[in-house]
Amino acid sequence: LTLKGPKNGNPYQDVELSAEFNKADITYSAKGFYDGEGVYKIRFMPDDPGEWAYRTNSNITELDGISDKFLCTEASQNNHGPVRVVDTYHFAYADGKRFFPVGTTLYCWQLERYDETLKTLKNAKINKVRFMPFPHSGNSFPPFNPWEGTINNWDFDRPNPKFWQFIEKAIKDLADIGVQADFIF
Repeated sequence: LTLKGPKNGNPYQDVELSAEFNKADITYSAKGFYDGEGVYKIRFMPDDPGEWAYRTNSNITELDGISDKFLCTEASQNNHGPVRVVDTYHFAYADGKRFFPVGTTLYCWQLERYDETLKTLKNAKINKVRFMPFPHSGNSFPPFNPWEGTINNWDFDRPNPKFWQFIEKAIKDLADIGVQADFIF
């Protein structure tokens, strides 16, 4: 759910946003977040096909009480849902299909080699990647930082939306080639 709202002050700290998603007697709550440039988002992944409704809750009038309905369709043929632990020591997708992880780790995944990395992963038949894009000693630095400020002096109350949008893109791009993302924070 993407909404427009205020961008003045510190929206990361000043704005509270959530939504309740309902279908029959099923209710889920999800918190929202500020995504920069006056854009707010709430993430929700329904687990039951059919018509769902939502209503937002916020301390900001223009974001409060927004409601609508949407249709959740059956998953596409290659979409098996999120991976979960099953039988204590194994993994499976939400639809029950077993998941056997074959993975690697990417430290400081850089934009200039982004497409090359995706192609290599796809051709290597890797299905799980742990990645940490944060700059740290011994590695080159990404083109933008995760928070406002400078390295060793970040303002943790002000995330940098460009960085986090890149993380979202990376997770989606990995999913598109059948790779589960294991983000190291």
